[in-house]
Amino acid sequence: MLAKQGWRLLTNPESLCARILKVRYFPSGSFLNAKTGGNPSYTWRSILEGRKVLCKGIFWHIENGHKVRIWEDNWLPKPRSLRPDEVGNAAGIFLVKDLLLADRVWNASLIRELFSPQDADLILQIQLPESSEHDRLAWFFDSKGLFTVHNAYHLELDYQFNTGSHSCASSSEIGGVGKFGRLDPWSLLWALEVPNKIKHWLWSFLHAALPVAANLRRRHILHDE
Repeated sequence: MLAKQGWRLLTNPESLCARILKVRYFPSGSFLNAKTGGNPSYTWRSILEGRKVLCKGIFWHIENGHKVRIWEDNWLPKPRSLRPDEVGNAAGIFLVKDLLLADRVWNASLIRELFSPQDADLILQIQLPESSEHDRLAWFFDSKGLFTVHNAYHLELDYQFNTGSHSCASSSEIGGVGKFGRLDPWSLLWALEVPNKIKHWLWSFLHAALPVAANLRRRHILHDE
């Protein structure tokens, strides 16, 4: 899965592949914010397609808060969205470090002013390390924070079918009911008593993923002469 390649770029930035792509496509930025660029290769366009899945489950573990943007990055551990809802006047408050006091504890009064009670409680429950380390990326839907294609696959199915939820459907769900009690037709699809190749063809058809001309043009892989 192409999201796996994106994960490797994030977790192993010193690899030869990561260094080459950084020089070519995001010399002064991050892979998460990189653009397509001029005359991109097929490989780079494909990795960016995989990044769409990656960004739905990637999550920042807060250490010192210097790298994490409050409103744009995933860092709040809640099941349906990994970002807080802005409810107060947040002028001048951009990074998570802005929510910390000088002795590296949460500024509780500021947090309760800026966020909903639910989000504020979640933020204040985040344990900060004693030493000031760099914030680190992890995969939210794995207990060890490790990205797996299997996990991302079920996340993408659940995300696409449930209009933007960050929840991750479990492979153990049966009977067509998702993690939050919603109808999960993908479970019904995989439960069909037909050959696996038919199931995969149906899945590809429903996701407009068959390699026909219209889909290839939509993904900018095939261009009209």
